[in-house]
Amino acid sequence: MTGDDDKISRRQVLKALAATAAFGPFWMEQASAQSTLPTETFVASLSWAPDNARIAVGYKKHAAAIIEFGTGRVLQELYPKTLAPVDMRVSKTAEVNMARTNWYPIAWSPDGKLVAINHYLTVYVLDAKTGRVVNSRTSQRGRDFNPIRAENPLLPKKPGMSGDGWREIMSYVASVSWCNDSKRLAIADANGTHIWDATTGKELYTYEPMQHQTYCTSWTKDGKLLAACSFNFGEKTKSLHVWDAASGKTVTEVKGIKHLTFAPDSRLLAYDDYKGIIIYDTMTKKVRNRIETKDEFPTFYWSPDGKSLAVSSVDDFVLIVDSLNGAVKDNYRKSFKGKFVDVFPSVFSWSPSGKRLAVAREEYNVGFWIPKV
Repeated sequence: MTGDDDKISRRQVLKALAATAAFGPFWMEQASAQSTLPTETFVASLSWAPDNARIAVGYKKHAAAIIEFGTGRVLQELYPKTLAPVDMRVSKTAEVNMARTNWYPIAWSPDGKLVAINHYLTVYVLDAKTGRVVNSRTSQRGRDFNPIRAENPLLPKKPGMSGDGWREIMSYVASVSWCNDSKRLAIADANGTHIWDATTGKELYTYEPMQHQTYCTSWTKDGKLLAACSFNFGEKTKSLHVWDAASGKTVTEVKGIKHLTFAPDSRLLAYDDYKGIIIYDTMTKKVRNRIETKDEFPTFYWSPDGKSLAVSSVDDFVLIVDSLNGAVKDNYRKSFKGKFVDVFPSVFSWSPSGKRLAVAREEYNVGFWIPKV
């Protein structure tokens, strides 16, 4: 991306973010509002500030920003001046590859002072008020990355070419999550889960027992335990790990797939199990129940009170289900009736108050939904 292209795309993002002013708290009633964000860009990640008033938005390819809830006003653009190192061997072609310039994920620190955003292999920690880079950390490529292999997924594929090109994509940082102390950051990449002090830049340790790319991490409320999930279908492979966040010692290993999250009380852990969600008790080490889903690999998040789960749905985009029995409490598609607008089903986030969800919309904007919980 050239400097001029960069400036143009940033202006487009700011213009589109300003357009979110049309979405008041009752966005459902104004579902027809339009956006001018470029069609090759979309909201890839959302994170609410603890004050319920601001949202950090990660835009795939162009920028990240903090917007004001209720008005859509841009409070701070989060765009480090120095981007992460890129593979110059494919840099020209990489401009048209969505994965190469992906601003994902994004996470607000519990104290509201910092925002962590990721670009390719580098995680930036920025001051939420000034946008200044406080610290940064760059991951190494996956150990199985072969720089001289025949097929690179970021280059045009040639007839007859074969190989393991997916391994390049697997080098990306897939998850960043804050501990409640607003200091420790769990960073998941192709080499494990790294526990990093975001305020000092010190690497505390790396948890490595995961046998595949780590996709998702979650802390308990007290910061004593960490959980991570890697993607695989091996019957004998324990792909979900829970460990002591201070020592790195493994506490529990079970078979999960790609997504997990601790409940607010830190006792229950929800993780996906191919077209289902397992509610697992970390104290008894037994499964409480299984919630059936239509999505093969559902995305889901606990409500702040722990009574509900917001779950992605291939048909209805987002469902609110009872966390104990899986009964559907509300349906995103039905809530809109004739005013329904498509969304990206895997990109949504509960507000800290638990009263609404921020939802990434198909026309490249952020909307708000007040579900029945």
